[in-house]
Amino acid sequence: VDANVTALSAAASCSDYQHMVSIDDKLDMYYVVNRGAAGDGTDDTISVKLVCSGKRWVSLGVGPESAPARMVGGDAVIALPNDAVGLTNPGFYSMTSEENDGVNLMGNALQTLSGQDIVQNTGSTNVTFTRTLAEPGSGKNSIAVSDTADTTFIWAYGYANDLNLHKAFGAFSIPLSYCEE
Repeated sequence: VDANVTALSAAASCSDYQHMVSIDDKLDMYYVVNRGAAGDGTDDTISVKLVCSGKRWVSLGVGPESAPARMVGGDAVIALPNDAVGLTNPGFYSMTSEENDGVNLMGNALQTLSGQDIVQNTGSTNVTFTRTLAEPGSGKNSIAVSDTADTTFIWAYGYANDLNLHKAFGAFSIPLSYCEE
C-alpha cells in the first residue's frame, strides 16, 4: 500500500524530522534520512519517531527483498515499553514465522541502533531510534534511497505493552530521499 508522505515545513535542519507518514489511524511515523560522514553509503541513516495512540508495543521493519510486504523473512525494530531502554530495547528482531516463537531478538553484536527511546504518556507510546540503511553481512534487510523506487516498510502494534499478538499490522511504501541542508 502506498502511503502519503507529508513534508514538515517547520523542519529547519537535517537533525529535525523532515517528513511524516500517517500509517494508520493510530500510528504515525516521522523521519529524516541523512548521508553519513564516510560519503560511500556505509553509514547513511534514517532517524525515526513513531507515535502510536495507546499504551502498547510498537514495531517498524523491512521485509525481505523477495516479498517486501511480508513479515516472515523480515527484520523489525520492536519497542517494549515495560522493559528498560538500552542496547536491546528498542531492538532488532528477526522474524522467521508468524508465531510468537518466530519473533526473535537478534544478538547484541547486531543491536546497532542509536538514539533509542520509548516514552509513554496517558494517551500514546512514542518511540525514537536511528538505524543505518544497510549493514552488509548482518543478515538485516537494507533500506534503499532511490529516485525510481519506493521503500516498503512493515509495521505492527499490540494490544498492550507485552510482546504478543498484534492488534494491527501491515505494510506501506514510500519514496525516501536524503535530507539536504
